[in-house]
Amino acid sequence: MPRSNGTHPFVGEKRFGEWLENNVDWALSRDRFWGTPLNIWICEDCGHKRSIGSREELAKIGRKANGEAVSEAMDLHRPYIDEVELPCEKCGKTMRRTPEVIDCWFDSGAMPFAQWHYPFENADRFDSELFPADFISEGIDQTRGWFYSMLTISTLLKGESSYKSCLVNDLILDKNGQKMSKSKGNSVDPIQLMQDYGADAIRWYLLEVSPPWVPTRFDVDGVREILSKFIGTSKTSILFMPPMPISMVLMPRGMGRIGNAMRRSIAGSSHACTRSPQM
Repeated sequence: MPRSNGTHPFVGEKRFGEWLENNVDWALSRDRFWGTPLNIWICEDCGHKRSIGSREELAKIGRKANGEAVSEAMDLHRPYIDEVELPCEKCGKTMRRTPEVIDCWFDSGAMPFAQWHYPFENADRFDSELFPADFISEGIDQTRGWFYSMLTISTLLKGESSYKSCLVNDLILDKNGQKMSKSKGNSVDPIQLMQDYGADAIRWYLLEVSPPWVPTRFDVDGVREILSKFIGTSKTSILFMPPMPISMVLMPRGMGRIGNAMRRSIAGSSHACTRSPQM
């Protein structure tokens, strides 16, 4: 199992580990219209099932219900894929696709392969350069979602995890420690928050209020305090900072022309701040 970095062992060894130990079969199909169609055709007479593994295979043996040939470039989503019929290799009768679609977590878990169109493309450098990933990062709720689906599919196909390590952050809750929900009325509008207080104040608040691997209680009053005491103080200090001469900008020895260019850039920024103050 991949390492769980940037968090406490209870995520990788406990939460994820115990989930894997007590795991059950993955119910892969979903009774929905939108999604990746389940690529299994069933004979209407003898019940034989067949899974199609490529566009080429589908175009070779499939025909549309009206008798037209199937193109390799056809749209594989519903309702178009539902028009394709296959001859049963057991009894010769007609096979039709089962109506379900695949669980969307399968799409997410197939990402390490699908993003490179492997094995149809990039097979020559997949194992040496592209797989597995050095790390992935997501919220703690993905231990039963994305983390699991990626691990399952890559283990099935390659016998190993598709990522070497995992960085996990916990959830952002409301100020009372409850999950945010529109139905509860305790959620916040991030766009409105950025318009009211700015993105920098929100970023600094989230970094300052708690470590990312523990639940964060989000309080707008805390963002407002960061804006007034930290962001505001910093802007005021810059406004009253005198223009910085180039000679005061220190650079490590041996930087030559690059160092001179950096001095001019820093000094120019200092002059710009004092000429055009904006709060």
